[in-house]
Amino acid sequence: MGDKYIIRMSYSKKKNSTLIYILVALLVALIIAGVALFFVLQPGPPGPAVPGVKAGDVFTYSIMGRSNLGSEEAIQPDGFEKYNQTDYYKVEITNVEGSVVSFTTTWRFLDGTENVEKGWIDLSFGNKTSNTTFWPIYGSDLKPGNNLRPLGADGIIVERTDVKTYAGEARERNFWQLNDEFFDSTDPTMSSTRNELNSVYFDKQTGMLESLTNVQDYNSPPMRLVTTWQLVNSTVWQVK
Repeated sequence: MGDKYIIRMSYSKKKNSTLIYILVALLVALIIAGVALFFVLQPGPPGPAVPGVKAGDVFTYSIMGRSNLGSEEAIQPDGFEKYNQTDYYKVEITNVEGSVVSFTTTWRFLDGTENVEKGWIDLSFGNKTSNTTFWPIYGSDLKPGNNLRPLGADGIIVERTDVKTYAGEARERNFWQLNDEFFDSTDPTMSSTRNELNSVYFDKQTGMLESLTNVQDYNSPPMRLVTTWQLVNSTVWQVK
């Protein structure tokens, strides 16, 4: 009787031990699977921008400027008046290679003169021909929260998407806004500032600028400069 009892006790302990090992193994397997699934579901690094424009696409804009001089000391910057002398500003896409878009811009003035320039911009990084190169072109199909320049360093994102109805169709457009403050480096007191606000809408499908408002507020002397760009014609869709 005693020997049989001992055998049964020994068997019972071995069975419980095996069950514990199985449960621990299952728990570990579940943890590993959960961790693996977590990393699988995490978004990968952003890829390069995908252009939504093609060679031959043309986009034409109106440009207007408005200044509000807050004191007798305030002077409108040289060249600002050219915005209100604009007949049109045309951007013609000439080549698309990878995320680099090349184009020709024609700035035509009311007196019949033109300023024609060739340029390019990398939609992934934001690099461009020069500081004065036309820049509001972005990748296609960006969504709220996406970086405007997915491989760039500025970190500016699409804030929202809405729908605008044109003469030909309704199209989705994206919006972003940035407010910056700059100091006059020639002022030793660092009290002269310029606050600059950019508000930009661009077509979601093509990535092309739809409208832009640039507001610059100076405090010394007080002055406000407002520049607006508005798409008035396109070969991609009927604007008006």
